[in-house]
Amino acid sequence: MDGIAEIYSNVKNIYGFFPVNYKEVSEIKPEGKISLFFFVTDLSDKTDNSSASDYYYGACNSNSIHRKYRLPCSMKAIIELSDLNNQPTIKINKTYYRMGKVRINDFCPPGMHLKDLLSASLIDAGYIPVHSASIVAENEGIMLVGAAGIGKTSILAYAIQNGYSYLADDMTVIDADCNIYPCSGISSIAYESGLEKIVNGKKVKNNSVMDNISSVIPPLKNISQKPYLDINMLFPQSELADRAKAGKVFVLTKGSSNVEKISQEQAFHRIITINRMEFAYSGNQLLLLYSLFNCWPDMNTLRQKEEAAIMNLVTNADCYLCSAPNPQEHFKLINSII
Repeated sequence: MDGIAEIYSNVKNIYGFFPVNYKEVSEIKPEGKISLFFFVTDLSDKTDNSSASDYYYGACNSNSIHRKYRLPCSMKAIIELSDLNNQPTIKINKTYYRMGKVRINDFCPPGMHLKDLLSASLIDAGYIPVHSASIVAENEGIMLVGAAGIGKTSILAYAIQNGYSYLADDMTVIDADCNIYPCSGISSIAYESGLEKIVNGKKVKNNSVMDNISSVIPPLKNISQKPYLDINMLFPQSELADRAKAGKVFVLTKGSSNVEKISQEQAFHRIITINRMEFAYSGNQLLLLYSLFNCWPDMNTLRQKEEAAIMNLVTNADCYLCSAPNPQEHFKLINSII
């Protein structure tokens, strides 16, 4: 989220999070509106009496909570969430980092907690994440909203091939005035099989055996997660757009090829439902536990902000339901309107 948020970490891969370019702690710059911190470090098991249960530890106004998971062979995975009002930080021990690559019951990859913390922090600051890719056409922001696996990244690649400017891929960030902010630092376009050929005709990345397996079993993508590749490195000819006002929103579905304008109510229902599925911050156990002991985050307030911004979006932008059997057909329909 260019100029809005930065992620600082002492590791290059955070399993379960977007492929991003993490910053070293020594690179902290004050102009960033939101700074989140993620560390793999030594964490001791809490033994004091301030606790919510045998596995959750916290105290009123302590600005930190602590969660441990008992794993096989007497291993303990530990995660700590602290200082959300000033310097939001997630710390995990090395056992959590080694073992937390796939979700098993309530034990999930640490990047899922970081993703929810990022969503909550953005909304609290007045920026709303939408599960959408975005481009610019004739100075107008175009949002492509859809659930995971619908093909947003592939549609984005076709758009780049046809000369449209890039705004965002995995996450689009808007504000209360329907401005779309460029988000070049979060993108999975470099890791989607074959997309390099769509854009520039040159193979940049070879798929490993794990890549091919994870394309069939999506949860295994966390295990094969790779370092960040900047979109400019992959597609040097692509134009990264500046902030743009949202003018059209396409909600993507699978089915027979058809695109039609839909009402504000229909668009709001579909977009907020997709957001609830993909950005589940309001149900995150660690954030809820933190709010039990501290005044932030207030989940009701965050949800209201999210809903108000999305309602304003569908009120001011033209909204379409775009159905197609594959991303190429999706793009043809979208291209016929924009």
